[in-house]
Amino acid sequence: VMLLVDAEQTYMQGAIDHLALNAMARHNRARSVVFNTYQCYLKDSESRVARDAERAEREGFVFAAKLVRGAYMVQERGLA
Repeated sequence: VMLLVDAEQTYMQGAIDHLALNAMARHNRARSVVFNTYQCYLKDSESRVARDAERAEREGFVFAAKLVRGAYMVQERGLA
């Protein structure tokens, strides 16, 4: 079974990222089980992916990601 954690509006995303990365650290030891979603229309998406991948390498778990264009582009145009 795999778990793909979906992305939401930016005001909720920090908490979702925190939960998803902690779940990865616990369950992604030998293979990818938990995936976090990164909305690539956001200006900080590249740095967030890099930061989370570095954490996975440092802590010894498998980093798993789903990259999407983003469902909230219109609502959050100022952040894009």
